[in-house]
Amino acid sequence: MTPSWGDSGFSLEPKSREERRPTWPRVVGLAAILVVAFVVAKGCQDLEVQVTQEEAVASANEQVDFTPTYTQVRLLRQGINRKAFWFVSLSRPIGFQGDRPDLFAALAVVEIDAKTGEVTSNKEQSAKETAKAVAEAARRDVDAAVRQRLREVGDQAP
Repeated sequence: MTPSWGDSGFSLEPKSREERRPTWPRVVGLAAILVVAFVVAKGCQDLEVQVTQEEAVASANEQVDFTPTYTQVRLLRQGINRKAFWFVSLSRPIGFQGDRPDLFAALAVVEIDAKTGEVTSNKEQSAKETAKAVAEAARRDVDAAVRQRLREVGDQAP
């Protein structure tokens, strides 16, 4: 004879609210597990970065043949294994859009492995792009000078 639902001790009725409520030991245990996981994750990430930001900038400066006016550095993780890389942007601007540079006489982005210090990529602005930027900056300067002269002439008109 097979037992009926009532005989097996199994109940489809929900347990009382008191039985479902988390207890303090459970809450504290879960919080402790989360804290330990966070600390371990942070510790593992710090082991990956053995090259300092200053060392990355010095290494990037050795890769280019110009003296940069601006340097921007970012630590990013790439790939499935989230490998850390320093991306160092070196630039010498010639044109500004508001307070931000938008044309560059020289521009390079150097990618450096944050664990070994090896330069993995060096992308520089080409000579053609530089010539185009210089021409654009010159055109802007001429346009600005013409507009200024037209204003001066307009102010002097009777």
